[in-house]
Amino acid sequence: MECIHNNPALFLPLRDDQSIEVALFLMLAAHSRGAHGDIHAWLSQMAQRLDFSVRTHGRYPCSFTDYEDLIDHPKERTEEYRRDATAGSTLIPLIAAWLSAFGDNEALARLVGLKANALQHCTLQLWVPEPTSENHIYLNDEGHGLALCDLPVTQDGREPLRTLKDACRQASGFEDLSANKTGYWPVVLIACRYYRLPIPPQFWIKMLSAPPAAGHAAAG
Repeated sequence: MECIHNNPALFLPLRDDQSIEVALFLMLAAHSRGAHGDIHAWLSQMAQRLDFSVRTHGRYPCSFTDYEDLIDHPKERTEEYRRDATAGSTLIPLIAAWLSAFGDNEALARLVGLKANALQHCTLQLWVPEPTSENHIYLNDEGHGLALCDLPVTQDGREPLRTLKDACRQASGFEDLSANKTGYWPVVLIACRYYRLPIPPQFWIKMLSAPPAAGHAAAG
């Protein structure tokens, strides 16, 4: 957390898929009781900077991954360019879910307004394994898993959390992963980071059943 506070660039990712690293850090930090205030402050600041950078066509998180695209981002300060750069987001629903657990209605209101105006076109999504994921997640040799699309963002945070919890209960692929069954669940996290798959919400949703201070085990 001191590293983040001393480097303002870490208050907002440039790539939307860095939600993977954000999720991994949140899972770790949530187990440190002394860090919960810092986590909340970090996420609140992230929401504020996200709102400002998107509205002003600044260096907001984008869906591009090529270095040439990233170094020049934003190449244009136009609505058309911004729509292309923000077609989908896994970062927004992640931070919205955690801010909901903290009860930060002010930060959530920023995200609600942002989605309703500048990001109407943006698909808010997360990813969960499906039964076929066991055969492909460790090698990424074929597409697998299910995208949870059009996730809601509300000021009170109740609907997003309820939607995620329901989706996690209905998805059977996560529990069937051999790494989870045998207690080697960190292998799934490694595979997700290596192959740039969003961290399944099953890993962190139980932390948000109560405020993150509860510190539940990562894999449930």
